[in-house]
Amino acid sequence: MGKALVDESHISLDCLSNALNDYIKQGQALIILDGLDEIPVSEQRSKIINLVENFVENYVQTSTGISVFDNPHMNRVFDDPFRLGGNQLIVTSRIVGYHAAPLDGQFAHYTIRPMDEEHMKDFVDYWFFNVHKQILETLELSMDNQGERHGEALKEELEKLENIGLRDVASNSCLMSFICTVSFQQAEDSSLPTQRILLYEQIVRSMLSLWSTKGTTIHIPKLTRILSDIATHIHQNSASGLIHEEKMKEVCVESLKVFLNKKVYTEEDIRAIEKQASEFVRIFREDVGILAARGESLYGFLHLTFQEYFTCLKLIDVDKLKQEKMATHSLCSEGKVQLIVQSLRRHMNNPRFRVPIALALEQDLSNSLLPLGAYIFIISANDLVNYPSDNVLCDALDQLMIAAGQYQWIFAWKRN
Repeated sequence: MGKALVDESHISLDCLSNALNDYIKQGQALIILDGLDEIPVSEQRSKIINLVENFVENYVQTSTGISVFDNPHMNRVFDDPFRLGGNQLIVTSRIVGYHAAPLDGQFAHYTIRPMDEEHMKDFVDYWFFNVHKQILETLELSMDNQGERHGEALKEELEKLENIGLRDVASNSCLMSFICTVSFQQAEDSSLPTQRILLYEQIVRSMLSLWSTKGTTIHIPKLTRILSDIATHIHQNSASGLIHEEKMKEVCVESLKVFLNKKVYTEEDIRAIEKQASEFVRIFREDVGILAARGESLYGFLHLTFQEYFTCLKLIDVDKLKQEKMATHSLCSEGKVQLIVQSLRRHMNNPRFRVPIALALEQDLSNSLLPLGAYIFIISANDLVNYPSDNVLCDALDQLMIAAGQYQWIFAWKRN
């Protein structure tokens, strides 16, 4: 699999072209056009679409000479290659990019569905087998391929009922590849993190590490900050989950300014910032990663999980929160918790922030030793529309009291 059946290195392009033309004329060709959306919506895209449509009209027909442009009710016939015979054409495209400039005619459209559990396991077997095979070939070792055994731990994780978040992410084949990478790097007999935020953190770290090999001058902490700002902007302003390229560049510029931490920016500073922002956008335009092109000048996160994860990071970014508060002094642990609590409270009534806030509550926040969920609940009790029962309030207070005793907090009682 993945190897050519014919060594074409010794065949001239003219011979290949003639052979392909012969197959097409005889109705024995399968033509695959991969990535139609990667051609910008422009004059070039229009030319390519016209070429495809002309080819279909002339060479992809029924035995009676009917094409998809002749009869709108014939698309089901064309959708059955075994019965129809003749040349076949497959065009692939991402959804948003395709609808920006679609093909005319009665083409049958399909969407690749998410992988189910069995497909995920097959993916794991295939991935680990081929990685082990590559290692054995590179090291010239004569050993049995242990890929299937190596992947058993990950397959067991996928089977666990409580790992809903893992299966949701793993249903995407691109993300599944990164999950396999994370699992491959795990020590033997160790399992993937059960907390979602820790799992997402490992996947993102793996993806960002791959990014750092792309020749970018933007370091991972900057990438993380920029992605957090973009995710939060999308989460707050775009129900479609998309951001325009120009707006994304604006967000990048503002994020990069934070790292300089200057009150006044020189022309040289601005040029350097804009250069890095342009580089950041270029990476996304040319490489499908955490954030990917979804259409002409439109971008979105590869999976909603990433958007929610980076939004969570923005909510608990103490340094950024300090800047927003114009605080210049260092904060103690309690002060940091207060900033984070205030940040989370601003979004408590926004349903779109439910998951980012939940992820934030899973995070070990600056070793605060504070049950943050209970703390937020207590201080927000007066703002609740439906007041909780006494049992719920007592449970939250119990958590705070247990933490107080466990970590020997000191209370100062003031007598009136």
